[in-house]
Amino acid sequence: MPNKVNLFYVLIVLVFSSFGCANQVRETDINRKNKQWTSDEVNSWYQDKGWLVGCNYIPATASNQLEMWQEDTFDPTTIDRELQLAKSLGFNSVRVFLHDLLWQQDSVGFVKRADQFLDIAHKHKLGTMFVLLNGVWDPNPKFVIILQNLIFHSYLSKFQLK
Repeated sequence: MPNKVNLFYVLIVLVFSSFGCANQVRETDINRKNKQWTSDEVNSWYQDKGWLVGCNYIPATASNQLEMWQEDTFDPTTIDRELQLAKSLGFNSVRVFLHDLLWQQDSVGFVKRADQFLDIAHKHKLGTMFVLLNGVWDPNPKFVIILQNLIFHSYLSKFQLK
C-alpha cells in the first residue's frame, strides 16, 4: 500500500506542476529557472500576476468532491459554464479538492479528468489550485451507490446504509 500512496503523491505533483500553473507561466519564467531571482525580479513577477480572486469550487451537479471527479458524474459542460460565470464575475482562480479515494478507484481516469478540468480553467484564463489528498473530513471514507440515483456518493460514518 505505501507504494501506491507514494505513486499517487508523485503523479499528482507532476500533474499539478505540469498543468496547474501552465496559464501562469511566461517564457521568461522558464528561461530563468536555473538562476536565482533578484528582489526586483521577484517583485516585478508578482506585480504581473495581480491579486488572486477566487473561490473553492465544486460544480452545482456534484454533492461533494468525490462525485465531482468520478467518471459517471464528472460534468465538463457544467464546469465550463460555471467557470465562464466565475471569470465574468472577476475571478482569476479556483481551488478544487482531490480525495485520495478517487486515485485508488480509477487513477488513470482521475488524472484524465483533472487534466480536462485544467483545460477548461485555462480556456477561461483561471488559475487552479489543487488541494491534494483532502480526505481528512471522514476517518473512514467509502464509496456507496445510492440506488435511486444510480450515482456514487460519499457518506459519513454516522449515515450508514443498512
